[in-house]
Amino acid sequence: MAIDDRLVSAAIAHALTPGMLATWDPRLARTPRVMVPVQLDVLMVRGEGGTWAKTVMAVPKATSSPEAHTLLAEPFAEREPRKPGAYLHWALPDALTRGVGTAAGGDVSFPPIPDRWLVVRLSTPDVGARRAVTAWVLESDGAEPVVTPLDAWSEDADPERTTTAGVEPLTALGHGDSSWSAYFDNVENRLGFYDDLTDVRGPLGYLVCGWHSRHVDDPIGEGLSSPTHFESRLAELGWEIDPADVEAAFVYAQDRVVAATTFGLATREVAYSQRASASVGKALAVDGVKEKTSTRFTNLGKAVLGRWGA
Repeated sequence: MAIDDRLVSAAIAHALTPGMLATWDPRLARTPRVMVPVQLDVLMVRGEGGTWAKTVMAVPKATSSPEAHTLLAEPFAEREPRKPGAYLHWALPDALTRGVGTAAGGDVSFPPIPDRWLVVRLSTPDVGARRAVTAWVLESDGAEPVVTPLDAWSEDADPERTTTAGVEPLTALGHGDSSWSAYFDNVENRLGFYDDLTDVRGPLGYLVCGWHSRHVDDPIGEGLSSPTHFESRLAELGWEIDPADVEAAFVYAQDRVVAATTFGLATREVAYSQRASASVGKALAVDGVKEKTSTRFTNLGKAVLGRWGA
């Protein structure tokens, strides 16, 4: 198959790497994202032994609603010694740890916390050697969190879903205690991660980034209707963004969508644009957009990747 050199040039110009194109997810939102800093602490355990306090809360049965204090560990109880390695533990942004109460019933509701976390380890084994990068994705929304190496992970959940039968979004309260997220043993693979450092030597660095698998859980997601609404929501959360950065982010996001269209890659943004246009009377085919663009990518985009990677 003849390959248009302009497609290869477009991929390079728009920083679309072979890996990015090969793992493209048409359901992923490519509208601008707001990155909110989190505090990451790492405990290095270099040898076995020692005395460690037992701090983990018991997990309540799905059919029961016990008082939170009955799930706490006994005072001065000890746990088995920790294994050598790195224990990562990160704190949520303050805005996700604040609840809102109602005057009538006295109930307090807390916002959902991110249920997907990317953990990246950077290591330099020898002086002058290239950095080695190892990464994992944590899926923390289930009864048991799941850890998957990044190169083997793909998102199975539908980001458009609004409810999941029998599952409530996880909050900073966890099992109902305000200190739940402050203890590593409560949040391992949810807000914490253990790296055994097998066969790893030299200086280490870590990057942690989280997001919501459901768009409806995003505190500044798609429920915002205008720039004014966006700004007021940021103020409620205690976050602030330079307007110039917002404008630049929109330009970048638009560039990404245009570049994806060049390669025949489906995006949510194009699909929604077509739906909106159809709703005002324009004759556009909405059904089957994903299948049509995916077919084009199969026949053309993969050939470009093969040439590019050669």
